[in-house]
Amino acid sequence: MNERLIKRTDTSLLARWWWTVDRPLLVVLLLLLICGAITSLTATPPVSERLGLPHFALAFRQLVLLPIALLCILSLSFFSVHFIRRVAIVATPLCLAVLLFTLFWGEEIKGASRWITLFGFSIQPSEFAKPLFALVSAWFLAAGSGSLRHPASQAAFAFYICFALLIVLQPDIGQFVILTAIFGAQFWMAGFSLWLVASLLLLLLGAALTTYLLFPHVAERVQAFLDPEKSDSYQIDQSLTAFTQGGWFGNGIAEGSIKEHLPDAHADFVFAVIAEEFGLIGASAVLFLFAFFSLRVFALLARQTRQALHGENNYAILAATGLITQFTMQTLINIGSSLRMIPTKGMTLPFLSYGGSSLLAVAIGTGILLALLRHQSSTTHTANAKSASAFAIHFPFAKNTHTANPRFLENRGTIS
Repeated sequence: MNERLIKRTDTSLLARWWWTVDRPLLVVLLLLLICGAITSLTATPPVSERLGLPHFALAFRQLVLLPIALLCILSLSFFSVHFIRRVAIVATPLCLAVLLFTLFWGEEIKGASRWITLFGFSIQPSEFAKPLFALVSAWFLAAGSGSLRHPASQAAFAFYICFALLIVLQPDIGQFVILTAIFGAQFWMAGFSLWLVASLLLLLLGAALTTYLLFPHVAERVQAFLDPEKSDSYQIDQSLTAFTQGGWFGNGIAEGSIKEHLPDAHADFVFAVIAEEFGLIGASAVLFLFAFFSLRVFALLARQTRQALHGENNYAILAATGLITQFTMQTLINIGSSLRMIPTKGMTLPFLSYGGSSLLAVAIGTGILLALLRHQSSTTHTANAKSASAFAIHFPFAKNTHTANPRFLENRGTIS
């Protein structure tokens, strides 16, 4: 698909999408999906055998979901910002109800109620709650005008506390950390003063100390990180051994041995499998893909932030900030745990780890992210606004989120 096939003068839906979507990001996402197919084939067979399943049973399940994930990314990238916001707002009560249902009637695994079974499939609702939270909290904060006195800003905090409590009570501390990072990044981008941002960080530190004192498994992992010799650090030791055995070029695809001993090699420690079988070169290539994706999105957001003074959509910037923060934090936590840079935490590596809920939730988030980053001409933007207004759903705080907020950049980076 190029200029010979689709001309810039073409006004069809496909042509407008092709000339406005960020194609380098699309290429990176496609490469990550291909890497995910490879890791599912090489990392899941030992787990399948331990479960008494056929050799490639889990790999087949993941391979079936990968095209669905690609379809999610492509289809969602066509949607308008207005449509995405309305759907997210309408879906929020359902998401909260499902999280509440999971607390009382969810499937308990290792002392945590994080899963529900639907039509024979195990689903982790908190995975889908993260991108939804980013979209709705951006709506509140964009309408809050960078002031805590504004009802929308107060509603944003109440919304965060509600979601955070439902996640912590499962308990799922890793998802809570990502949720807090999403809200913190959006809070700063919304134009609140650094004093308020610093206060939020202090609250986060207090929450971290509380979780350390209240949840024994959190304390155990922190102690294992601080003093590995006196704690059970079998999984992380095996993970570090994989990096050592892989060398520069790896042992070859499906030739690694660490996955035979690591219970979560196909999920939480999939990066260790990559390092052993593809070496430092292969692991660095994967790191480059994740770094390129995150840094390019941040660069595009910086450009859109400068344009926000001239009428760009503040909501889209805040929502995209939340989504890329989620993607980046999830990547850093997974890789950092594998390298013993942080205490171990069960967190999947986007697109590469086994898990249907994680794969589809990340696909939904990145597809929406592409839609939010699409650049439209002023004529197209006006046309879309007029068409959207005919079907607009009016909410109490959102009527001005499509216009520039004078405080959007005014307070950021200042102490006042």
